[in-house]
Amino acid sequence: MGDPDNGYDQVNVSGRLIVGGSLELTLINEFVLSEGDRFQVLTFASRSGQFSAVEVTGNASDLELSLVWSSQSLEVVALQSERDASGINPLLFGNPTGAGSVDVNNFLVQHPEHGFALSYNQSQRHSNWVSWHLDDQWFGSHERTNRFVEDPSLITSGFSNLVNGYSYGYYYSADEAGREFARGHDRGHLMPAADRSRAARHSDATVYTSNILPQDSALNRWGMWRQLESFTRDLANQPGSPDIHVYAGAYGSNAQGIDRDDRGVINVPTHLWKVIVILPEDGVLDESEIFAADGGDAQASIIAVHFENDYTQGDRWYDSDNLVTINELEAILQVVHGQFDLDLNVDGVVEERLESAVYSGPTRGRDVSLSPGGIG
Repeated sequence: MGDPDNGYDQVNVSGRLIVGGSLELTLINEFVLSEGDRFQVLTFASRSGQFSAVEVTGNASDLELSLVWSSQSLEVVALQSERDASGINPLLFGNPTGAGSVDVNNFLVQHPEHGFALSYNQSQRHSNWVSWHLDDQWFGSHERTNRFVEDPSLITSGFSNLVNGYSYGYYYSADEAGREFARGHDRGHLMPAADRSRAARHSDATVYTSNILPQDSALNRWGMWRQLESFTRDLANQPGSPDIHVYAGAYGSNAQGIDRDDRGVINVPTHLWKVIVILPEDGVLDESEIFAADGGDAQASIIAVHFENDYTQGDRWYDSDNLVTINELEAILQVVHGQFDLDLNVDGVVEERLESAVYSGPTRGRDVSLSPGGIG
């Protein structure tokens, strides 16, 4: 590999790429990396697997080469080992429940160095919601860990009896054909580990138990929750890497509460929800960029979903009974929390139009393109 403007090796696979082992890269001709240098080293029709490590020869800089996957390509990007998250506000669209430092069931925790914040609920022993910023600068090659740990900010704030893990709580359920199979609850991330794969320190923060709650195992591993996580990263990987802000949470109490020794019961939520806001290039949700000249909505800058913490074969996050407006979601969550309001920081008339629109854009990463007006 050399200067990205003057040529470098690239492998093009016309069919399916199966990935494994280490990716070995060599910098030649005394080339010195600059932050942000990008090399598209692989293209493919589809892929499976991951590289277990990246080995670089000839790197004279203090930068790391990180992997950024899209649906049909792999870019190698020169990045700092950790991201400078100063200036990023994970609560850009508000603190929806008015979380603060008094109510232990609506306790505000902020991790500015990792670009996320949350409202913790001590009685449920999981968070009400987590909010985070996303673009392709958060992506890299660090593999997730399952070493779940208590949130150091909650410990510092005097919380005790925090959960640092729980049994999967497997039980038997029946599929659509009436066949019984083992089912349970995973330690499900609200902010996924893959959204913080740039460096170990960022990734490790995603396994704070304040970011974890019991999710239906199928929903978490291959169902709607997993599908929407992947689609959101496809959006962040678009050229220009738009700024994306995500709010995600859960509510309700399932009878399948999970016991953990003498630590009591961890609540199993009945419902999950998520709001994804994709900012235009100038970072402002203004009317001229969001709405078409004919008065219709652009193919949207906001995705809002609400569904049960359960899995039904064939369900998709973009099914009509899962997509909601922000107004509808706020009404549901106001009943749950007593207060829930997202502030899109725009004129009231424009905000009402945004909050009453249902997402109708693409649902697969390969179909996505971004324009100043949103997703097309």
